[in-house]
Amino acid sequence: MSWLRSAWRWVIAAVLLALPVFGWLAERRRRQAEARRWEYQVKAAERRAVVAERIRQRERVAAQRKAEVVEAAETQAVELESRAESRVRGEYDLEAIAAELDRTRR
Repeated sequence: MSWLRSAWRWVIAAVLLALPVFGWLAERRRRQAEARRWEYQVKAAERRAVVAERIRQRERVAAQRKAEVVEAAETQAVELESRAESRVRGEYDLEAIAAELDRTRR
């Protein structure tokens, strides 16, 4: 029976010596989990930044298109106003009239 008691002492000693190793493993797992959380948060922030940049780019393109449309409308308005004034004065742009006739014939 003394050998059984001696074996139990060895088992208890081994467990007591292994406890710091288990603590170290638990701490290592905790640090790895924290690192994964940080990595996920960084990736999420990067994704949000990419989406925000895409949105800003779309807004810039939309503003540019809107400015082009406004400019074209203003140009057309000036042209129509000029035509109207010339017609009131009795001046006719023969080329414009010919182009309009060609368009209506087609």
